[in-house]
Amino acid sequence: LFTGETATDVIGAVVHKEPDLDELSSRVPGRIRRLLERCLEKDVNRRLQSIGEARIALQEWLENPQEDAGVEVQAAPWRRWLPWLTAAAGLLIGGILVRGLAPGGETASEPVRRFEVQIADSVLDWSLGSGVVLSPDSEHLAYVEGGGNESTLFLRPLDQFEGHRVAGGSGTEAAYHPFFSPDGQWLGYVTPVALRKVSVTGGAPITLCQLDRSRGASWGPDGTIVFAPSANAGLSIVPATGGDPQPLTTLDEANGEVSHRWPQWLPGGTRILYTSGTDLSDFSGASLVVLDVPSGERTVIHRGGFYARYVPTGHVLYVNDGTVFALPFDVKKLKATGSQFPVLEGIEADETHGSAQFDVAQTGLLGYLPGVVDLRPFSIVRVDAAQRREILWQEAGVFGSPKLSPDGNRLALSVLRDGNWDIWVYDLERGVATRITFGTGYDADPAWSPDGGWLAFASDRDGEMTVYRKRADGSGQAERLIAPDLLPSPFPNSWSPDGRWLAVSPTGAGGNDLWIVPADGQGDGEALMATPYSEVFAAFSPDGRWVAYESDESGRREVYVGSFPAGGGKWQISDESGSQAVWSRDGSRLYYRTDEGVMVVDVDGSGTSFRAGKPRPAISGEYIGGLNGVQAGNYFFPDYDVAPDGSFVLFAGDEQPEGVTTAKLVTGWFSELKRLTTATGK
Repeated sequence: LFTGETATDVIGAVVHKEPDLDELSSRVPGRIRRLLERCLEKDVNRRLQSIGEARIALQEWLENPQEDAGVEVQAAPWRRWLPWLTAAAGLLIGGILVRGLAPGGETASEPVRRFEVQIADSVLDWSLGSGVVLSPDSEHLAYVEGGGNESTLFLRPLDQFEGHRVAGGSGTEAAYHPFFSPDGQWLGYVTPVALRKVSVTGGAPITLCQLDRSRGASWGPDGTIVFAPSANAGLSIVPATGGDPQPLTTLDEANGEVSHRWPQWLPGGTRILYTSGTDLSDFSGASLVVLDVPSGERTVIHRGGFYARYVPTGHVLYVNDGTVFALPFDVKKLKATGSQFPVLEGIEADETHGSAQFDVAQTGLLGYLPGVVDLRPFSIVRVDAAQRREILWQEAGVFGSPKLSPDGNRLALSVLRDGNWDIWVYDLERGVATRITFGTGYDADPAWSPDGGWLAFASDRDGEMTVYRKRADGSGQAERLIAPDLLPSPFPNSWSPDGRWLAVSPTGAGGNDLWIVPADGQGDGEALMATPYSEVFAAFSPDGRWVAYESDESGRREVYVGSFPAGGGKWQISDESGSQAVWSRDGSRLYYRTDEGVMVVDVDGSGTSFRAGKPRPAISGEYIGGLNGVQAGNYFFPDYDVAPDGSFVLFAGDEQPEGVTTAKLVTGWFSELKRLTTATGK
């Protein structure tokens, strides 16, 4: 509508000139032309006063376009004016979003409308907490882009097409789990180390308190924020103005509680709904609990679900197996008033962290991310230093944890088929694949013995995740190496060169320390690294004197080397985040994974001290994985290995989708929830 030689000229034209609609096609109907003129009128007193008027005008013309006398009417005329109708529909959506509640708090009977909305320019981050959150009044949408070690928080007014960055970055600045103040004027969020808030009108973020990898927060009506200060703790509270947090709940260790997370203040501001888990790697069997803050009394309202959210229709929503269920609930008596029933299927959810990708505003607007296929089938490739690629296993699939045998002739893998993970071994010389484990469930994360005769792996075959071993040729029965009650959900990392020890990473409750256990299963083992931080992915050096591992002690994930046995010091190897350390076969180089590729460091551990050079790129390109490895379902797997000749085994990323950039919005969803309640008799 306005032109100029510079941006200043264009802005000046917008302010001072009347819009020129002469460029419109003569076929644009007179009524639509007049509607556009009224929408663009500079005089506010003459401008269109209500979006409802525009909706009626559009609807009347669509029902009877012939009434525009003297205007040529073509077949399917709406296609020609689709851009204008689309813009009007966007305004109409904005009008619907802000009308959800009738006086007295009762939900108005809004028609149900479903939309798919392009939100992000890059991939939406749904790793921790909901990556798409609505303000209570439906005026704003907050969303998180990125993932892994870097994530950015954006805020988008729902009457605009674009969002703007408000916080985020990499490492300790990565932003996740946004949440709004009750009046919608502030946006809270967490980083790996802090709880923060930022005004929706702009400005710098304000730090409220320190934390360690929070799992949820909620802003109460009295200006108090309840939050999970870490992944394995009870809940705490802090004033929304900032200060020293105060403990609110403690874990009931006698009953196996390992985490209180994803809290929500209930109406009235004296009770809190939250998820209580007994397994840090699986929240499908968690409990939904209500805490009465003044008395400290806790009430379990449901067992077998996670990420509970109360909505004004009198329902508690929660997730299990990718489905949102509604539990009719009396918030005053803290009692279920009926049986649960499914209301939304196929959403993105993460049982490992107990989080889900949906949010409901007080107006009845629902926003969610549909469940996605995490990985399409992909190829396994060998890549040399010159970036030449060779496909190893001709059959594409979904794989994880590639581990080359000590002689480099066989490749052990986690393979997903028919919904089950199993261990396969692929003979690189013969081109023959052999399945090693069978049955339903999870058998994955292989680790070779030094002589190549055995494979250790993680399995839940007996109901509890622990570590087993089996002959690498598939013969014989699997032997359990670790009692289920010794370590929570461990997976094997590396076999010591002398064959005596197996380094493992526990992932359940208290699973922050690396352990070593006897490789023959005779004995309990001991902690290898015992710190307040999280250590994973241990790798013994070829001479057995050193252990490379990953730790988050600096606030971001880095690769370190420590002496073995422990006690002789440690050295940081990576400089800008790293994961999944792998030694060269002669111990002179150490490799590690980044989101951009694989880095290599020259090292010398021949003396009493350890020396490391400057990290440099070893290989880069489109390969699946990175700092988080391959993600498939709720599982993360290492994504590369290094052959004796210095070539790399990687997963080709050419076939992969770009990621989720759209969200689903449903207006009038409370009307649908009430209809489902009536239909199911709940």
